[in-house]
Amino acid sequence: MAGKVAAKQARLRAALIDGAERQIAQGGLATLKARALAATAGCSVGAIYNIFDDLDALVMAVNGRTFRRLGAAVSAAVAQAADQSASAKLVTMSHGYLHFASDHTHLWRALFDLEMSAEGPVPDWYLQELGAVFALIAAPLAELFPDMARE
Repeated sequence: MAGKVAAKQARLRAALIDGAERQIAQGGLATLKARALAATAGCSVGAIYNIFDDLDALVMAVNGRTFRRLGAAVSAAVAQAADQSASAKLVTMSHGYLHFASDHTHLWRALFDLEMSAEGPVPDWYLQELGAVFALIAAPLAELFPDMARE
């Protein structure tokens, strides 16, 4: 019985993230509305808050996906520059980043528009997704500045 409930919650969670991602992609973070999202996901408004503490937590889940997609875009760009200098790799990475931001402006913008409280804890998984994006530039920077500490 518990397995069925968990599976149903996982499906609803995925549907809510998918729906929120579509709403944000189409019109920006300001267009994310609980009622429209509930209708899209086929649930009540209250069910959203059984899965997520608030809409900010849902936006964080969307942003986690966006970080992964952004990282994949930057990685794909730099993979084509594997034999280039560290400086050229950074330029290539920036082009990948800019193309992603241009192609997915509302989702990219949501990475910055989400207001996070300084007192509230940022989930570890969110920091890991963000860290994975920043880690992409670590190797070329280490090449350019070999005497700098990793931090």
